[in-house]
Amino acid sequence: MNWVIWYLLFVVLLAVFAQRRRRMQQIMHKRMMKKRLGKEVQNMNELMKKFIGVEVIIYTGFSSMSGTLVRIEEGWAEIETRTGSELINLDYISRIQEYPRSKKGKKSSVQTFFEG
Repeated sequence: MNWVIWYLLFVVLLAVFAQRRRRMQQIMHKRMMKKRLGKEVQNMNELMKKFIGVEVIIYTGFSSMSGTLVRIEEGWAEIETRTGSELINLDYISRIQEYPRSKKGKKSSVQTFFEG
């Protein structure tokens, strides 16, 4: 009898997680469609060019990563991380931020979340 309760709880939690992920995908799809209608991709390219060569944190709808922004071309950004370089589609970027540093120039405590 006890295993039935655990099984039902697991199924309910799995359904809630799947529904949340599906909703996030729908939101990202709507954002991408809005960007494609206008010239927001070109604007994003121009805005992000000021971060080239700077250590940044890039947030997407699903995750975030930190590293040095190397270049931006045709809707793609290349970021150099500790483990190598990665390409990110600009349609999925929701926020970009210069890596926070203290007054002495040391990296902030945000570093522990992205490295390790």
